[in-house]
Amino acid sequence: MPKIVGALYLVWLTIQAIRADDGILIIRTGGKTPSLTQSYMTGLGINLTNPKVALFFVTFLLQFVSAYDPTPSASCCSWV
Repeated sequence: MPKIVGALYLVWLTIQAIRADDGILIIRTGGKTPSLTQSYMTGLGINLTNPKVALFFVTFLLQFVSAYDPTPSASCCSWV
């Protein structure tokens, strides 16, 4: 029952947001468009400092390392 109520609430919020006349207006004033390298480096920096990304890779990669491997860090890092 709480899931249905929550879903109906989200639908109601969506309808209210669509019917509202005041939206978000983004105006770009001046500024230089970043290059592809700058955009890549920004994304890389954000992802490397995001703890959720690190946690995902640790949990994802460790399932492929054997519990009986004498050097698990070497096995894990050899894929990179």
